[in-house]
Amino acid sequence: MTMHTSPALLTLIEIASKASQKAAENLSAANHQFQEGQKNLMLLMNYRKDYEVKFESSLKTGGVSSESYLNFQSFLKKIEEAILGQQNTMANFKKEVDFHRKCWQENERKKLSYGVLVANSHKKAQHLALKRDQKLMDEHAARHSKSHVR
Repeated sequence: MTMHTSPALLTLIEIASKASQKAAENLSAANHQFQEGQKNLMLLMNYRKDYEVKFESSLKTGGVSSESYLNFQSFLKKIEEAILGQQNTMANFKKEVDFHRKCWQENERKKLSYGVLVANSHKKAQHLALKRDQKLMDEHAARHSKSHVR
């Protein structure tokens, strides 16, 4: 007996597979965006550190004017604001990644559930075929034994 899966179930599996694929693509894009954001945050932090080191070095070697010091403070404040803004952006990127991961997991669960239904359907069909074959063999054996008894 050939295993027969209902067309409706096959359609559901196809839809679930496409949805899962799309969710995986969305998750991948969100992860990429998150990683790019991380790189930008690290660049800003490194830039701040380098700027601070350079300023401290100029302080040790010859001092700085009050105007240079105010410029340093102002610029450092702008870098800090940029870092804070990037950290907020990263929090949003993290939420996006988490959201898309949940969507992907949900779609995968759905797809796997349909797979289980197909497997159960095949098991049931196989069991029915075995029962039918056993019944035919029993009937054949019964007919064969009756014909030998006469």
